[in-house]
Amino acid sequence: MPHSTRWNGFPCAIRTLGTYDAFYTCNTWTATALHIAGLPVDPQGVLFARQVMSAIQRLSANAQPTICQGAD
Repeated sequence: MPHSTRWNGFPCAIRTLGTYDAFYTCNTWTATALHIAGLPVDPQGVLFARQVMSAIQRLSANAQPTICQGAD
């Protein structure tokens, strides 16, 4: 069953494939999306935004600079 909400003042519905509860939150969804995108983020046990942000900050700290050629 879609969840009714509003977007920019207009009614809309969001169809989901998963569930949302105290142990599977939007932060879990975000970590899962990052994992599926190929980033080394483990979504297991992620409940809070700070856990996702910590994972992103670790990735950022370990990122290698990219040299863009021909971007003069």
